[in-house]
This record gives sequence, structure tokens and C-alpha cells, in this order.
Amino acid sequence: MSTEGGEGGAGERNMLGWLPVAWVCIVMALAARGIDGSLASVWSYSFPGSVLAFIYGSMAVGVIAIAWGLYLLWLVYQRSPRFAGQFTLWQWAVIAALVVKQLYVLAAPDFAFSLTALAWSAGEIVVGVAMIVLVKRERRGRPAAVAAPGAPRPALSIVASIGLVLLGIVLGGALGLAVGLGGGQLYASATDMSCFEGGCGYFVIFMGLAGIIVGALAGGVFALWRVLGRRSGQPA
Repeated sequence: MSTEGGEGGAGERNMLGWLPVAWVCIVMALAARGIDGSLASVWSYSFPGSVLAFIYGSMAVGVIAIAWGLYLLWLVYQRSPRFAGQFTLWQWAVIAALVVKQLYVLAAPDFAFSLTALAWSAGEIVVGVAMIVLVKRERRGRPAAVAAPGAPRPALSIVASIGLVLLGIVLGGALGLAVGLGGGQLYASATDMSCFEGGCGYFVIFMGLAGIIVGALAGGVFALWRVLGRRSGQPA
């Protein structure tokens, strides 16, 4: 016997239940934006060792947050009961990283205190805690459903299907932007591309826009393919 209950189980996810999923996408997008900005800063300026350690550490945290977030989105797509527990672990890890980063900034002598950055981090922590509470409440409010082994997955509703396709487009576009900008900057740096009149910057922007288009198309097509398979009742 296998269970398909809990968060993201057999029952349809209500509007509040989608908020943690949207929050995962927002955090991943912010992490990708931070990685891109950090790469541009490292290549353009010289920093003290403590600042470089902070930048590289933040980039590593961002990569982990994105990779773990992709796994969470996969669990949502599979309607896995493991989503609630994994989301809680992911969110507490993100909160811990935010706290450590703020403590490092306050302790390191090469940083200046920024009330805006502190308020932004505090806002992320508050929203993250609210999402944890919401996920736990949603999980407690959903009865577990038992499915026979090998039984096809329940078909998705029209609203859920459209939502998943849009999610694939947005996520694919965000990942394509990150890959395009990062790849463009790496190529420009490796080939010593001329930055006369902003030439290298325009190239990186072009690669980012191309990444958005390709990523959004790929994400939308993949999501549509999986949704059509789910709606036809075929096991994914």
C-alpha cells in the first residue's frame, strides 16, 4: 500500500496551499539574482578577504537554496507527502543562513551597517516562518488517502494544470536568465571581450534575454507534457 496524502496529497491544493510553492519560487529567483550580482561584483572590483569570503559564501548558499528548491517543486508536482517536511527543513535552513549572514556583517570590520539590508532579511524571516506555519496547518487539515499499488495518479483540475504550466514557464525563464547571464559573463571574461561603450555588458544582457526565452519555452513545454500525461490518467 502507498499513501498519497498530507501536503500535496490526493486532495486539490487550495489557494493558501499554493503560497509556500510561490514563496519557494521567489526565494530561488532572489538567490539567482544574488549570484549574478555577486559574480559581476567580483569580476569588476577588488575586495578585502573578509568581503570575498562573504560573497562566495552567499553564492554557495544561493546555489544550495536553488537546488533544494527545485527538489521541492518536484515534490509538489508529484503530490508527494514529503513536501511539508522538506519545505520546513529548507525554510529553516534559509532562515539560519540569513541570520548567519547578518551576524557576519555586524562582526566583520569591512562592512558598514545597513538598516535596509537588515529590514529585508527580517522580512524574509517573518514570511518564511509564516510559510512554515501555513504548511503545517495545511498538512494537519488534509486527510490521508490510500491508493492501490500501480494505480494511476488522480487527474489534475483545469486550474491546477494551468497553474503548473505557468509555474514551469516562470521557473524555466528564471533559470534561463541565471544561466544566460552567468554564461555570458563567463564567456566575456574568458575571451577578454572588449567593454568599449558597454559592448560586453550588452552581450551579457542579450544572453540573459535569450536565456529567458529558451528557458521559458523549455519549462512550459516540459510542464505541459507532464500535465497532459497526468490529465490522461497515465502514471507519471
